[in-house]
Amino acid sequence: YTWEWVTTLSLNTDGYSRNWGGTGCTAIDWNANGGMGSPRSQTAIEDVAARLVVSPMRYANLNIGWMRFYAIDASWPTIDRYATGWDWYQLIWDTRREYAGPRIPGGMADGHVAKFGREKFVGYYVDTPSQTEANTYNEYCAKMDQKKLWPFWAGTREVSEPQAPATGLDTKDSTCFETFFTALRESYLTSSRFPHILLSLIE
Repeated sequence: YTWEWVTTLSLNTDGYSRNWGGTGCTAIDWNANGGMGSPRSQTAIEDVAARLVVSPMRYANLNIGWMRFYAIDASWPTIDRYATGWDWYQLIWDTRREYAGPRIPGGMADGHVAKFGREKFVGYYVDTPSQTEANTYNEYCAKMDQKKLWPFWAGTREVSEPQAPATGLDTKDSTCFETFFTALRESYLTSSRFPHILLSLIE
């Protein structure tokens, strides 16, 4: 790996930069284009103001992470545990170590900044399994439908089934990512945490 891949902000791969196609959550064509998918056109996104593009992320108890996350994994974390090693499912949710509430800052596809929290995740619980929202992948897909989370995370249904706009975002008075990056840069530079910030979002 190269050092540029180790970042504190992460790009939403399957929800923003790449498209694997298919006809829905349970019929995604992960083998499209040799497993690489194809570049996603922003005009194909049903609601750009609702789509998460970049987010802080955490690799277990480290304050650094990876250059990308997969929305279809990151949206289904174990809510009541922290990852102790590499875990695609926990990369975004575990930033609650740093953001109280949690209210996690995110950069959206139309350029504004918003905060999101538990309401944007499909929860799996280990310690209190009665609170689990999805135990299986089919249950996960159904819960994503029910909570109308596709516009925010992955847009796997944009091929044939656009969803209603997402709700519940705490938007800020910002029209570009500059505010987001500046705030995060200042946060890291004025704390004891490793002052590393993502400078490139291109895979």
